[in-house]
Amino acid sequence: MKILCVDIPLTLGPDGVRDYIHGYFTVRGESMTGSTVVTIAALLFFVFFVFYKRELLLRLFSINAQKPANEFQERLEQTADDVIQRLEEKIIYLHSLLQEADRKIALLEMKLREEEPAEDTVLSEQKLSVMPIKKVAALYQQQSKTAEPQKAVDELEKEDSPLTGETDGFGKEHIFHQDKHRVVVAMAEQGYDVTEIAKAVGMGKGEIMLVLQLNKK
Repeated sequence: MKILCVDIPLTLGPDGVRDYIHGYFTVRGESMTGSTVVTIAALLFFVFFVFYKRELLLRLFSINAQKPANEFQERLEQTADDVIQRLEEKIIYLHSLLQEADRKIALLEMKLREEEPAEDTVLSEQKLSVMPIKKVAALYQQQSKTAEPQKAVDELEKEDSPLTGETDGFGKEHIFHQDKHRVVVAMAEQGYDVTEIAKAVGMGKGEIMLVLQLNKK
């Protein structure tokens, strides 16, 4: 088997390469079949094409390689944008929830401030009802000897007076007796007899019995 080495100028085209090879073998006195010439010409044409078109092939391969990378990058950017948009929507929603919670807290605090005076009054009455009646009577007698009950009576009379806030002695005495009557009724409900009640509040037995009869009516 012979290996042929043929120097072909690179400036020739495919037809020129074929003619050059045919003439080369004709000069050397060697004959070639048509298929052999075509095969050699095809091989040489392929080498010629690759040599001159290698830059184009490199560009094609680089474009094909970069296309998946570019698509992947675009998908990542789109996904990141979607995530950021969802986070912004969640932040806006949470901000609205916080504002609603602050508004409800403010309303609740306002209601609590409005209900505090009423609750204090109810608690004072409950404490008074739970306190033993002897302590209530003793406390009543002790306070009746000081100026504090008188001040309380004056304040109540000022609040009740629709005109000038001034009351006469009859009004003060009336309120004073009303306080005594409440203590009498409370002690009677606790089971104390008339004698014990009279000693506790400093009233006569007949007056106490009259108060109890009026309370029953």
